[in-house]
Amino acid sequence: MSTSDTARSAPQPKRLGWLRTCLLWALIADILAEAGVAATGWRMLDYFSRRETGDFASHADAVNATHEVQLLFDASAIASTLASLACLIFYGWFLFRAAANLVKANVRHFNGTAIGALAGHVIPVVSLYKPALTMAAIWRNTLDPAQAKVRAPATVWIWWMAWNLANLVWMVATLFQVTSGANRGAPTDLDAYAWSVWLQTAEAALLALSAGCLILVSTTIARAQDELFARPSPPA
Repeated sequence: MSTSDTARSAPQPKRLGWLRTCLLWALIADILAEAGVAATGWRMLDYFSRRETGDFASHADAVNATHEVQLLFDASAIASTLASLACLIFYGWFLFRAAANLVKANVRHFNGTAIGALAGHVIPVVSLYKPALTMAAIWRNTLDPAQAKVRAPATVWIWWMAWNLANLVWMVATLFQVTSGANRGAPTDLDAYAWSVWLQTAEAALLALSAGCLILVSTTIARAQDELFARPSPPA
């Protein structure tokens, strides 16, 4: 078998364009869903405050308000769950393929693997920093495959830092929500519930920042890889 035949039979890098598009829309949907969760939190805070003070014109008004907040809560929970699931699927798929492409192309300075790129997200403690390092390595080896000396932009580090901070804020918000008694129905401590709503809003803002950075990073990597691997290989 000739060298050219061997090259043709070897696994070839695959395009990232359509995956980047799917990830883009999933991230946009997630931003909107998280904004909806935050808005629902404020609407529920207003409802519980009015209910505590008896600020309803009639019993029918109170019943209608109850149905409204329940509908908003259910809709925002479903939308957030579906958007997060879509982000998880397309992000993992994108990252796996981007790393696999570099391995298949035998990019000299890329020492990672496609499986390793995903594994770094599930190992305790390591998951706090490894995904950012992996994305930075993919960036360097994609934009400078010969030497990998190009620096990863700040958006790579902001993306994962914002994600970690959002998770921390979510845990604190959940603590306030439990303290308020909202997990058992109507909150008994509106001050604690108000803090949980403020924190949910901060979490949504951090997730939007993280998603925005990931959109920029994934778009650049996808375009660079599609252009890089579309080039004809030099003759043997």
